[in-house]
Amino acid sequence: MSTRTDEVRIDELARRAGVATTTIRLYQTRGLLPPPRLVGRTGYYTAAHLARLRLIGELRARRFSLASIKAIVDARDEGRDLGAVVGAETGPLFGGEPIVVQPAELAERFPVGAIGTDEMQRVARLGLISVLDDGRVQIDDARFLDTGAALVHMGVPVAVVLDQLEQLLRETDAIAARFIDVFERHLYDPAAPADEMRSRLAELRMHAQRVVVAALERSLARLGAERLAAQLTSWEAEPEH
Repeated sequence: MSTRTDEVRIDELARRAGVATTTIRLYQTRGLLPPPRLVGRTGYYTAAHLARLRLIGELRARRFSLASIKAIVDARDEGRDLGAVVGAETGPLFGGEPIVVQPAELAERFPVGAIGTDEMQRVARLGLISVLDDGRVQIDDARFLDTGAALVHMGVPVAVVLDQLEQLLRETDAIAARFIDVFERHLYDPAAPADEMRSRLAELRMHAQRVVVAALERSLARLGAERLAAQLTSWEAEPEH
């Protein structure tokens, strides 16, 4: 008999979770549910098993497949980014393309000596790159690399590029949060199939991207014209030598 008062047998776990005991055994076979603590031939389950069953039930109610749920719970157990896993399951929600390069290839994209250990660590802290087991570097979105390298070659210091990128990511997180709030308030339907919700989110992303780009272009044109006009005025006002 178990000596732990917080543990229950499979029949009681099934009753609390509102599922059949055969369902629990199926989840264990598929690797969705950790095995119980065995005492002889009797398994004992904890509150963690109950919480996992409730999570699986919620995901199944949202029409996730067992394979998708397996990927999500594995990522959760391993401490990996759930957003990346769910993103992979939801199809082409994001426009970026990851690339994998050797460290020497990455350095060649920039002027000699521009990228060192400190810069690499800073970009890694921003979550934009990761070092793979074989020593290669994965860049989550090639557009960050292309744009950053272009700015450095134009003459912008690497530190300034990273400062601007860090600030930009904070601002875009805030913008994205507002669109996600719109999604949750007005578009999300927990009773709808998961595929339909993924499609709605992808469509919202497309519209959000278009309007953010349009707003940025408008702001760049307006502020750029204002700054140029102010600079021309100051030049005209300078006394001739």
